Amino acid sequence: GKNNLKNVWNWSYINVASKMINNKKSPSNKLEGNEFDSAELPPSTDPRWQLWGPYMSQREWGTVRETGGLDGSNWAEFPYEQAASVPYRYCEDGIFGVCDRDCRVCHSYAFWNYRDDHLKERFYGLTNSQGAHGEDVKEVYSYKAADPQYKYIGADFLYPQTEYPYRHLHQMERLEGAADVSAMNSVRSAAVSLTDFNNWYSEQRYFEMEFEMCKLTPERLYLQLSITNCSALPARLVAMPMLFLRNTWSPGQTGDDFNVEKVIQAKDNCLIVCFKDRYNKEFHLGYYFDSEAGVPEILLTDNVNSSASKDASAHSPSKDAFHRYITRGDSSGLIANLGSLPASKAGICYRLNLAPKQQIKLRCFLMSQRSGESAMLNWKGLTSSMEMVRLQNNVDTYQSLPGSLVPAEQDILNAAYTNLLWNRQYYPLDQMPHLWRVLSSGLEPYQIA
Repeated sequence: GKNNLKNVWNWSYINVASKMINNKKSPSNKLEGNEFDSAELPPSTDPRWQLWGPYMSQREWGTVRETGGLDGSNWAEFPYEQAASVPYRYCEDGIFGVCDRDCRVCHSYAFWNYRDDHLKERFYGLTNSQGAHGEDVKEVYSYKAADPQYKYIGADFLYPQTEYPYRHLHQMERLEGAADVSAMNSVRSAAVSLTDFNNWYSEQRYFEMEFEMCKLTPERLYLQLSITNCSALPARLVAMPMLFLRNTWSPGQTGDDFNVEKVIQAKDNCLIVCFKDRYNKEFHLGYYFDSEAGVPEILLTDNVNSSASKDASAHSPSKDAFHRYITRGDSSGLIANLGSLPASKAGICYRLNLAPKQQIKLRCFLMSQRSGESAMLNWKGLTSSMEMVRLQNNVDTYQSLPGSLVPAEQDILNAAYTNLLWNRQYYPLDQMPHLWRVLSSGLEPYQIA
């Protein structure tokens, strides 16, 4: 149950951890090759496996819980565009999003192809009034693997190298008042055919993003993103793993740690997430990263309402700071000196130049720690361990399916299970009364944040 998992941040699994991590005080304890032993892990029925998973929303914008409008236009009040600068209240979203079961610490990815007008930090989509069949996302992606404990999950996303058809899709909104309904529906059908737009799909002018995550223990997550330039031409890409905290501390926000100290700091070869809860208990998470793409640029800011909505100068850390910096070169929203100010949003920014068919892997490792000290990791050993987890997951998955099914039927059933498991979501039903208290004040939730 949820109450049993409230204080699991500092649980440790010493046997496995000693193999996966080389503490600075014991340099001879470095992992060589593959030493992952599943026999040392808690059983699959242990609820601690549920601590981390893909619990972030596929899209948190365009939902009633984030607006609570008083005029009946709930489904249209929080569009995709607003999500770039206004913090969510009840959940988070992101590309390949993973978070803890209370959606406090979140991990996702952001991309920019040097052609779009904004950084893609989440899947694009339309609100209820803009879309042909209600609000949904408009992207080319699929879920490849998942098991009930989320020991291994995988997903795939195609990101066009041409300009994404944001304006083209918005034609649907302009056609709402069209007199010829059949003509309107015809244009709408053409608008949502993303793979036909600019022939980017048929000509393979896209990046393929293959995401994998495995759990080496319930609190040690290895995340890998394989980026392939599928085009016959060289292409540039900004790819950025992001670690951030759901905003539960700003006035008007929700969460069981309102006004509780949370800080992301850059330290040595990693980021350290420090927590102090309302009982002054301290928690530490270490976030490590590696890639053959070279040394990344570490960006820090704060997951708060963009000052651009209130102050034209916009010279303070805010949720949209990474977008402004990467696409416009505006660094005013970044925390300039790493660690000089409390940060609640961090990005590991890689600027890639990919040759035709070239693939680059971005590797991240997130773990619970006893202190804020950084550790040394053997990435080769971690990668080998993930391959073992992947193979074991495939065996376990198909052994759990009915033996009476032929292979094709097993594949269909496995795909259905995978999509169901990927769509599990954090939903703070116990915090919803706060929304109605906010509404009774006469202000919209996002006006308070």
